[in-house]
Amino acid sequence: MKKHQKNHKPTVIYFFMLYNSHSKEVVMTMSHKKIKKQRTMLYFMQAAKEIVNTEGMQAITIRKVADIAGYNSATLYNYFENLDQLIAFAMIHTITDYLSDLETIINLDLNALDKYLLMWRCYSDWSFKDPEIYTYVFDSEKSDEILSHMDAYNATFPMHKTKPAKHISDLVLGQGMKRRNQLSIDPCVEVGYFKADDVSTIVNFAYIMHQGIIRRILKGSYTNDNDHVEEFLNYFVSFLGQYDQKMGINDDTVKNILEFDIHKKHIQPKR
Repeated sequence: MKKHQKNHKPTVIYFFMLYNSHSKEVVMTMSHKKIKKQRTMLYFMQAAKEIVNTEGMQAITIRKVADIAGYNSATLYNYFENLDQLIAFAMIHTITDYLSDLETIINLDLNALDKYLLMWRCYSDWSFKDPEIYTYVFDSEKSDEILSHMDAYNATFPMHKTKPAKHISDLVLGQGMKRRNQLSIDPCVEVGYFKADDVSTIVNFAYIMHQGIIRRILKGSYTNDNDHVEEFLNYFVSFLGQYDQKMGINDDTVKNILEFDIHKKHIQPKR
Protein backbone atom coordinates (compact mmCIF):
# COMPACT_ATOMS: atom_id res chain seq x y z
CA MET A 1 0.00 0.00 0.00
CA LYS A 2 1.25 3.46 -0.87
CA LYS A 3 2.02 5.50 2.23
CA HIS A 4 2.38 8.96 0.76
CA GLN A 5 3.14 10.65 -2.51
CA LYS A 6 6.75 11.56 -3.18
CA ASN A 7 8.07 14.13 -5.61
CA HIS A 8 10.31 11.68 -7.44
CA LYS A 9 10.16 11.91 -11.19
CA PRO A 10 11.24 8.53 -12.53
CA THR A 11 12.29 8.07 -16.10
CA VAL A 12 9.32 8.28 -18.43
CA ILE A 13 8.65 5.01 -20.24
CA TYR A 14 7.04 5.19 -23.64
CA PHE A 15 5.03 2.31 -25.01
CA PHE A 16 2.94 1.42 -28.04
CA MET A 17 -0.64 0.38 -27.42
CA LEU A 18 -1.38 -2.85 -29.21
CA TYR A 19 -4.71 -3.00 -30.98
CA ASN A 20 -6.85 -6.08 -31.23
CA SER A 21 -10.34 -5.59 -32.65
CA HIS A 22 -11.69 -8.54 -30.67
CA SER A 23 -10.07 -7.83 -27.30
CA LYS A 24 -9.05 -4.18 -27.26
CA GLU A 25 -10.15 -3.67 -23.66
CA VAL A 26 -8.10 -6.63 -22.41
CA VAL A 27 -4.98 -5.50 -24.28
CA MET A 28 -5.28 -1.97 -22.90
CA THR A 29 -5.73 -3.30 -19.35
CA MET A 30 -2.64 -5.49 -19.61
CA SER A 31 -0.60 -2.63 -21.06
CA HIS A 32 -1.63 -0.28 -18.26
CA LYS A 33 -0.73 -2.90 -15.67
CA LYS A 34 2.71 -3.36 -17.21
CA ILE A 35 3.38 0.37 -17.31
CA LYS A 36 2.24 0.73 -13.70
CA LYS A 37 4.58 -2.08 -12.67
CA GLN A 38 7.52 -0.48 -14.48
CA ARG A 39 6.74 2.91 -12.96
CA THR A 40 6.56 1.51 -9.43
CA MET A 41 9.79 -0.43 -9.90
CA LEU A 42 11.47 2.77 -11.03
CA TYR A 43 10.38 4.49 -7.81
CA PHE A 44 12.25 1.83 -5.84
CA MET A 45 15.27 1.91 -8.18
CA GLN A 46 15.55 5.70 -8.04
CA ALA A 47 15.32 5.51 -4.25
CA ALA A 48 18.16 2.98 -4.12
CA LYS A 49 20.34 5.20 -6.30
CA GLU A 50 19.55 8.21 -4.11
CA ILE A 51 20.77 6.32 -1.06
CA VAL A 52 23.99 5.34 -2.83
CA ASN A 53 24.66 8.94 -3.84
CA THR A 54 23.99 10.37 -0.39
CA GLU A 55 25.02 7.64 2.06
CA GLY A 56 26.92 5.01 0.10
CA MET A 57 26.19 1.51 -1.17
CA GLN A 58 26.46 -0.04 2.29
CA ALA A 59 23.56 2.09 3.53
CA ILE A 60 20.94 0.51 1.27
CA THR A 61 18.24 -1.34 3.21
CA ILE A 62 14.75 -2.43 2.26
CA ARG A 63 13.24 -0.11 4.83
CA LYS A 64 15.16 2.96 3.60
CA VAL A 65 14.37 2.26 -0.05
CA ALA A 66 10.68 1.73 0.65
CA ASP A 67 10.46 4.87 2.77
CA ILE A 68 12.04 7.10 0.12
CA ALA A 69 9.94 5.50 -2.64
CA GLY A 70 6.79 6.13 -0.61
CA TYR A 71 5.76 2.50 -0.05
CA ASN A 72 5.91 0.07 2.83
CA SER A 73 8.64 -2.55 2.90
CA ALA A 74 6.36 -5.48 2.07
CA THR A 75 5.32 -3.87 -1.22
CA LEU A 76 8.88 -4.08 -2.52
CA TYR A 77 8.61 -7.87 -2.69
CA ASN A 78 5.71 -7.58 -5.12
CA TYR A 79 8.17 -6.19 -7.67
CA PHE A 80 11.59 -7.62 -6.82
CA GLU A 81 12.73 -11.05 -5.67
CA ASN A 82 14.88 -9.51 -2.95
CA LEU A 83 17.07 -6.52 -2.12
CA ASP A 84 19.93 -7.87 -4.24
CA GLN A 85 17.79 -7.86 -7.38
CA LEU A 86 16.58 -4.34 -6.64
CA ILE A 87 20.17 -3.13 -6.27
CA ALA A 88 21.19 -4.90 -9.48
CA PHE A 89 18.31 -3.37 -11.45
CA ALA A 90 19.08 0.09 -10.06
CA MET A 91 22.76 -0.23 -10.98
CA ILE A 92 22.05 -1.55 -14.49
CA HIS A 93 19.52 1.23 -15.04
CA THR A 94 22.27 3.74 -14.23
CA ILE A 95 24.75 2.36 -16.80
CA THR A 96 22.36 2.14 -19.76
CA ASP A 97 23.57 5.43 -21.27
CA TYR A 98 27.19 4.28 -21.01
CA LEU A 99 26.46 0.99 -22.77
CA SER A 100 24.62 2.83 -25.53
CA ASP A 101 27.51 5.27 -26.05
CA LEU A 102 30.05 2.44 -25.99
CA GLU A 103 28.22 0.59 -28.74
CA THR A 104 28.02 3.79 -30.78
CA ILE A 105 31.79 4.31 -30.49
CA ILE A 106 32.69 0.74 -31.42
CA ASN A 107 30.50 0.95 -34.53
CA LEU A 108 32.08 4.22 -35.72
CA ASP A 109 34.28 4.17 -38.82
CA LEU A 110 37.41 5.39 -37.04
CA ASN A 111 40.96 4.17 -36.57
CA ALA A 112 41.72 1.93 -33.61
CA LEU A 113 43.51 4.62 -31.58
CA ASP A 114 40.66 7.13 -31.84
CA LYS A 115 38.16 4.45 -30.80
CA TYR A 116 40.31 3.44 -27.85
CA LEU A 117 40.61 7.01 -26.58
CA LEU A 118 36.91 7.70 -27.16
CA MET A 119 36.03 4.57 -25.20
CA TRP A 120 38.09 5.85 -22.29
CA ARG A 121 36.54 9.31 -22.60
CA CYS A 122 33.09 7.73 -22.52
CA TYR A 123 33.78 5.50 -19.52
CA SER A 124 35.47 8.31 -17.61
CA ASP A 125 32.63 10.71 -18.32
CA TRP A 126 29.92 8.41 -17.00
CA SER A 127 31.90 6.83 -14.17
CA PHE A 128 33.08 10.15 -12.73
CA LYS A 129 29.43 11.26 -12.50
CA ASP A 130 28.42 8.15 -10.54
CA PRO A 131 31.75 6.88 -9.18
CA GLU A 132 30.47 4.53 -6.49
CA ILE A 133 27.93 2.90 -8.78
CA TYR A 134 30.36 2.34 -11.66
CA THR A 135 32.99 0.96 -9.32
CA TYR A 136 30.41 -1.39 -7.81
CA VAL A 137 29.18 -2.57 -11.21
CA PHE A 138 32.49 -2.92 -13.05
CA ASP A 139 35.25 -3.24 -10.46
CA SER A 140 34.03 -5.01 -7.34
CA GLU A 141 33.49 -8.53 -6.07
CA LYS A 142 29.80 -8.00 -6.86
CA SER A 143 30.37 -7.15 -10.55
CA ASP A 144 29.49 -10.56 -12.00
CA GLU A 145 26.45 -10.87 -9.76
CA ILE A 146 25.13 -7.44 -10.76
CA LEU A 147 25.64 -7.97 -14.49
CA SER A 148 24.07 -11.44 -14.33
CA HIS A 149 20.72 -9.65 -13.89
CA MET A 150 20.99 -7.99 -17.32
CA ASP A 151 18.56 -10.39 -19.04
CA ALA A 152 15.97 -10.02 -16.28
CA TYR A 153 16.29 -6.23 -16.43
CA ASN A 154 15.79 -6.25 -20.21
CA ALA A 155 12.74 -8.48 -19.89
CA THR A 156 11.20 -5.92 -17.54
CA PHE A 157 12.33 -2.77 -19.35
CA PRO A 158 12.54 -3.82 -23.04
CA MET A 159 12.18 -0.23 -24.27
CA HIS A 160 15.61 0.61 -22.86
CA LYS A 161 17.34 -1.91 -25.15
CA THR A 162 20.10 -2.32 -22.59
CA LYS A 163 21.43 -5.67 -23.76
CA PRO A 164 24.54 -4.96 -25.82
CA ALA A 165 25.43 -6.66 -29.08
CA LYS A 166 27.70 -9.70 -28.73
CA HIS A 167 30.94 -7.83 -29.46
CA ILE A 168 29.99 -5.27 -26.79
CA SER A 169 28.90 -8.01 -24.40
CA ASP A 170 32.25 -9.77 -24.77
CA LEU A 171 33.98 -6.51 -23.88
CA VAL A 172 31.84 -5.54 -20.89
CA LEU A 173 30.09 -8.49 -19.27
CA GLY A 174 32.06 -10.82 -17.05
CA GLN A 175 35.26 -8.83 -17.41
CA GLY A 176 37.27 -7.01 -14.76
CA MET A 177 38.49 -3.47 -15.37
CA LYS A 178 42.01 -4.49 -16.39
CA ARG A 179 40.82 -7.30 -18.65
CA ARG A 180 38.29 -4.95 -20.28
CA ASN A 181 41.02 -2.39 -20.90
CA GLN A 182 43.22 -5.06 -22.46
CA LEU A 183 40.44 -6.19 -24.80
CA SER A 184 39.77 -2.60 -25.84
CA ILE A 185 43.44 -1.90 -26.62
CA ASP A 186 43.99 -5.12 -28.62
CA PRO A 187 42.85 -3.55 -31.94
CA CYS A 188 45.50 -0.84 -31.46
CA VAL A 189 48.15 -3.53 -31.04
CA GLU A 190 46.92 -5.43 -34.09
CA VAL A 191 47.41 -2.42 -36.38
CA GLY A 192 50.73 -1.38 -34.87
CA TYR A 193 49.98 1.58 -32.58
CA PHE A 194 51.44 -0.21 -29.56
CA LYS A 195 53.70 -3.20 -28.98
CA ALA A 196 52.20 -6.25 -27.35
CA ASP A 197 54.97 -6.16 -24.73
CA ASP A 198 53.80 -2.69 -23.62
CA VAL A 199 50.12 -3.53 -23.18
CA SER A 200 50.38 -4.60 -19.55
CA THR A 201 52.16 -1.35 -18.64
CA ILE A 202 49.55 0.76 -20.45
CA VAL A 203 46.64 -1.15 -18.94
CA ASN A 204 48.02 -0.83 -15.41
CA PHE A 205 48.67 2.90 -15.82
CA ALA A 206 45.14 3.56 -17.11
CA TYR A 207 43.62 1.56 -14.27
CA ILE A 208 45.66 3.29 -11.57
CA MET A 209 44.97 6.76 -13.00
CA HIS A 210 41.24 6.17 -13.36
CA GLN A 211 40.87 4.65 -9.89
CA GLY A 212 42.95 7.44 -8.39
CA ILE A 213 40.56 10.07 -9.71
CA ILE A 214 37.55 7.98 -8.62
CA ARG A 215 38.90 7.75 -5.07
CA ARG A 216 39.58 11.48 -4.90
CA ILE A 217 36.04 12.24 -6.10
CA LEU A 218 34.54 9.89 -3.51
CA LYS A 219 36.65 11.40 -0.73
CA GLY A 220 35.79 14.95 -1.77
CA SER A 221 39.46 15.76 -2.25
CA TYR A 222 38.89 18.11 -5.18
CA THR A 223 38.48 21.74 -4.11
CA ASN A 224 37.38 23.07 -7.48
CA ASP A 225 35.23 22.08 -10.44
CA ASN A 226 37.97 20.30 -12.35
CA ASP A 227 37.08 18.60 -15.60
CA HIS A 228 38.01 15.12 -14.44
CA VAL A 229 37.66 13.59 -17.91
CA GLU A 230 40.12 16.11 -19.34
CA GLU A 231 42.43 15.54 -16.37
CA PHE A 232 42.43 11.79 -16.98
CA LEU A 233 42.96 12.12 -20.73
CA ASN A 234 45.81 14.61 -20.32
CA TYR A 235 47.73 12.18 -18.12
CA PHE A 236 46.82 9.11 -20.13
CA VAL A 237 47.55 10.52 -23.60
CA SER A 238 50.86 11.96 -22.39
CA PHE A 239 51.77 8.51 -21.09
CA LEU A 240 50.62 6.76 -24.28
CA GLY A 241 52.86 9.04 -26.35
CA GLN A 242 55.89 7.19 -24.99
CA TYR A 243 54.65 3.94 -26.53
CA ASP A 244 53.03 5.20 -29.75
CA GLN A 245 54.68 3.39 -32.67
CA LYS A 246 52.82 5.18 -35.48
CA MET A 247 52.99 8.82 -34.34
CA GLY A 248 49.23 8.83 -33.99
CA ILE A 249 49.33 11.04 -30.89
CA ASN A 250 50.07 14.77 -31.13
CA ASP A 251 49.62 17.98 -29.15
CA ASP A 252 45.96 18.28 -30.21
CA THR A 253 44.91 14.70 -29.47
CA VAL A 254 43.20 15.39 -26.13
CA LYS A 255 41.40 18.47 -27.46
CA ASN A 256 40.16 16.60 -30.52
CA ILE A 257 38.97 13.58 -28.56
CA LEU A 258 37.12 15.79 -26.07
CA GLU A 259 35.41 17.77 -28.83
CA PHE A 260 34.46 14.78 -30.98
CA ASP A 261 30.70 14.18 -31.18
CA ILE A 262 30.20 10.42 -31.26
CA HIS A 263 26.65 10.85 -32.55
CA LYS A 264 27.78 12.65 -35.72
CA LYS A 265 29.38 9.68 -37.39
CA HIS A 266 30.47 11.54 -40.51
CA ILE A 267 32.86 13.77 -38.57
CA GLN A 268 36.38 12.46 -37.94
CA PRO A 269 38.63 13.63 -35.09
CA LYS A 270 41.00 16.27 -36.42
CA ARG A 271 44.62 15.37 -37.03
